[in-house]
Amino acid sequence: MNRIERYYVSSNMLDAFAGSAAGLITQLVVVNQLGFVGTELGILNSLSVILYLVSAVPIGKIVDTLPPVTVLISALTLKLVLLTTLAYLYLSAGLSFWTILILQVLQSLVGIFIDNSQIITAVSIQNAEGNAKLVPRLESADKAIGIVAPGVVALIAAGELYGEGYIGAAVLALSALSLIVFPVRKALQQSAYVGREKNPHQGDEDEHGGSLLTGFRLIVHNKECLVPVLLIAAGNLGLAFIDSPKTLFLLREVNMDPSGFSSLNIVSATAGLLASFGAVRLIEHFKFAALITLATLGQVLSTLAFLSIVVLHAPVFIFAAISTALWSVSIVLINVSAMNFFVSKLPQGKIGIGLSSMRTSVMFVVPLGALVGGYCADHAGYAVSSLIWCLIAFITFLIGASLLSKRQTSIAVES
Repeated sequence: MNRIERYYVSSNMLDAFAGSAAGLITQLVVVNQLGFVGTELGILNSLSVILYLVSAVPIGKIVDTLPPVTVLISALTLKLVLLTTLAYLYLSAGLSFWTILILQVLQSLVGIFIDNSQIITAVSIQNAEGNAKLVPRLESADKAIGIVAPGVVALIAAGELYGEGYIGAAVLALSALSLIVFPVRKALQQSAYVGREKNPHQGDEDEHGGSLLTGFRLIVHNKECLVPVLLIAAGNLGLAFIDSPKTLFLLREVNMDPSGFSSLNIVSATAGLLASFGAVRLIEHFKFAALITLATLGQVLSTLAFLSIVVLHAPVFIFAAISTALWSVSIVLINVSAMNFFVSKLPQGKIGIGLSSMRTSVMFVVPLGALVGGYCADHAGYAVSSLIWCLIAFITFLIGASLLSKRQTSIAVES
């Protein structure tokens, strides 16, 4: 990576860590110190998903019409203000259900602006620098932060250093903003390509992109955009579907002790972290179709490993660890490579609405999968639930394998 890319990735990581840490700390505070009841927790936990489904596409369309760096700086500034307010309210004993609700709503909306403008700016930097690996680096960094942050927050919780944690999150947000305001923006302004910030073809695109359904139409009508969306959605669906049956089976059916279950979570986190570190290099060395085929095969093997526990009574911890590790590695590789491929196929001027439409689509299947998975665990049994998970993974593999088959066919025709 050159200097501007290092600054940009560093800013992204600091921003992601600040938001993740603040959110995790708040989850602990509302239970351990504020004593929120189940209804209040349910509202807070579901709010971010509902807000994203409702507002992501309109915000993505707005971001497409504005200079992305300006949007990013403005959104990061607002996030800094919100995190500083959160820290102040905690230290002054001013947190309540309504203050947390308002702050969470604002943080969710600001986060959507940040996510879209970060990717659009990254694409501009890629085009200016001639390097097509910045987007997957951002995705890999996000995955790594998502794994590391809970561990850091666990240490904060152990020492009950919630106030210090909130202050630290605000400081990280300030650092993320500073990297964009000074070195990154200066470098972008010196670039002839990015200096305009707004793509020269953007006006032409907007003439035909007035509908909020534009992003969904792009996905449906362009197979190169549709395939990565299907891959990510299938992974999310499978994970959401099996979460309840798997947890219930391990803890109730086979009576796995809490330490063993926690060890599985550590295995999952370690495997996912290693995959996030190696994802960009794998993308550099493998074509998208080959990498996706390999990763989706890993998902199939993961589901078969768990099925062998349920049906064949294989050694529980060993096969559960294998299943968990394979799934974590596969899902990281699929998400990072599919996101990179998807962004590369979006037309200029529609990246924001395209990204928002994609993320809305893949997020929509999560509550659906969770509901169906829980129902299957209660009424169909663990074996049927495991078989359905295998079926989802196998269909995902067929999607990936079809890409590889088409690529090999096209190579044969060309030769």
